[in-house]
Amino acid sequence: EALLNTLSEKQAVFNEKEIAKIINKYTESAEDFQHAMARVLAHEDCVSLGIGADGRETYTSRQNYLREATMADQASGLFARDNHDVSNRHVSKAIRSRSLSSEQESALHHLAKTGDVAALVGRAGTGKSYLMGAAREMWEAQGYRVSGVAVSGIAAKSLADETGMPTLTIHG
Repeated sequence: EALLNTLSEKQAVFNEKEIAKIINKYTESAEDFQHAMARVLAHEDCVSLGIGADGRETYTSRQNYLREATMADQASGLFARDNHDVSNRHVSKAIRSRSLSSEQESALHHLAKTGDVAALVGRAGTGKSYLMGAAREMWEAQGYRVSGVAVSGIAAKSLADETGMPTLTIHG
């Protein structure tokens, strides 16, 4: 449990390699390592998320999983409110300012037309933060104040660094 807490404080999602790095520091034999690895992966607070973009099985802690689910539930009411449209001019300018894939362009158009809160979901390494930099540009050009929210401190720092938007963890 302590290992899962340590990992989930630093990052929202992790893989077996990252778990192994920590376990390796505290075990002396291959047998101890395998036993510890099996215990962590079988722990009730270790939630499998499936195969990540890197081809490895990815995990999160039950605590992070539940935080994200709660955040999504609370945001659902805001999705229904539609007070923050963005003009096509600002969307086009944000697209021209970056090299976005067609999927990212489509996501940016979606973000421009959503309600009072927008969410972007995707696996690690798929270009979400890069896209959110373009989204920040379009929303700020429209005159909106933009903030990011992330589950972990490392994710919040990464989002802030990559997008230029002030970002907090869901804990504040």
